[in-house]
Amino acid sequence: LQSLCAVASCETTDPLPPCKLTEKRQNMAGHVSVTDVDAAAKRLKQYIHRTPLLESIALNNLTGARILVKAECLQKAGSFKIRGAMNRVLCLSPEEKKKGVVAFSSGNFGQGLAAACGILQVKCTIVMPGDAPESKQERARSYGARVVLSDIVPGINREVSAAEVAQGLASSEQLTLLHPFEDLDVIAGQGTCALEISEQCREVGAQPDALIIPIGGGGLTAGCCLAVQREMPACKVYAVEPEGYDDHVRSLAAGKRLAVEGSPPSICDSLQAVSPGANTFPITSKCLAGATAVSDAQVRHAMQVAFETLQIVLEPGGATSLAVVLSQKLPMEIQAKTICIVASGGNLDLAKFAKVLGCKQGVESQRGAARTRGLSRCLGAGALGALGVLAALLLLRNPSPPPTPPS
Repeated sequence: LQSLCAVASCETTDPLPPCKLTEKRQNMAGHVSVTDVDAAAKRLKQYIHRTPLLESIALNNLTGARILVKAECLQKAGSFKIRGAMNRVLCLSPEEKKKGVVAFSSGNFGQGLAAACGILQVKCTIVMPGDAPESKQERARSYGARVVLSDIVPGINREVSAAEVAQGLASSEQLTLLHPFEDLDVIAGQGTCALEISEQCREVGAQPDALIIPIGGGGLTAGCCLAVQREMPACKVYAVEPEGYDDHVRSLAAGKRLAVEGSPPSICDSLQAVSPGANTFPITSKCLAGATAVSDAQVRHAMQVAFETLQIVLEPGGATSLAVVLSQKLPMEIQAKTICIVASGGNLDLAKFAKVLGCKQGVESQRGAARTRGLSRCLGAGALGALGVLAALLLLRNPSPPPTPPS
């Protein structure tokens, strides 16, 4: 096992516990523990950002609580997903690396895996639902991945269709199929987010009463639960998901895994797993203090508040944790306390950001700073400073053409 991890680039200057056994990963069997999260943290240290834990006086005043925001939207590849993806790729066998990997993803795991494979020079194929945001498709391609789109079939969950295509490619092309949340090494990698939160809370003298985590299949929540139980045992963990995809709310109440029926509409494209994970639910069902669901309108409001008070751009799924706080869906005894939230991702382009927030101008077709005028009317005067920064970035990316010389 030690030699396997050495070949897979898992070694650092300090000796590491071995990666999960290959046969356990393939069979989706076995257990993941906080020891695996510790090992993942050592493995990942040179590859990922230690994202900031943000605090805003304005946000605290608005909510009446102390809100600490783990800004995973500022992570490499735009979300927390690179943590689990990189840890898993680092633990590939030499033969698996040589043949390449395939995964299904609505966007963020695909981008995280594509970025990880690009860094480690492993061939990568990502299967995305046909309606995945164009920006997420293009970003995965920019990292060097091959992107395959699955069909959108009315009445069939988009993630299920993508998974079937990925499984077919794994079989026909002898690729290693990586799961976005069931894989044990992925779960361990995602848990490093909570290890950082615990360290950063100690650094600022905070003792969080609650940690709120967006949940799809449960990989991030399960990994974070393992770390929280040891590092912050008094902290209660809550999960949040979009309305229509409230499978964890219903599963926790029933005491067993329940699936989403059909394909409900939601702006939270990154949180549309069909059911809690078989490997994640045994962890989350014991750890979670509760779960709740938020509406599209509540998510839109949270995206705006994050932009105005924290100067960060969140994709809809990444804003669900803040939406819980703003909509006062936490138990009363938690609402005025110290609350950590994971802002899990920020992968969306300017046009979608404007569209989600209800801006009706054609921001996509305009150039430079002119694109932000419609946004200022949607977001209000409080966002004008941030819009100035955004306008400058847009001008750098899309400079106005030089003036035509006189004839």
